[in-house]
Amino acid sequence: MAIKQHSFKADSSKPDEKMINDFLEGKPTQYHIIEAMKIYVRIENAKQAAIEKMIANMQTGLFAQPSEQPPQVAPKSNDSIKDFDL
Repeated sequence: MAIKQHSFKADSSKPDEKMINDFLEGKPTQYHIIEAMKIYVRIENAKQAAIEKMIANMQTGLFAQPSEQPPQVAPKSNDSIKDFDL
């Protein structure tokens, strides 16, 4: 497999791919390296978006807030097991 100068151009209208082009400018690369970098950037951006969404949800109170009431005890069913003391 021959290595040649960076001649594979990603779509520069997308900021992620423009960043990859700028990083690889003048460096010897192969096509699969660029594709791997695109996937890596997409994964990292998805992680960051998920973290930001989780933080926003926590700040808006979508997660359950602890209440000051004690937890409700489920009513006992009338079965054949009787309580006993040791």
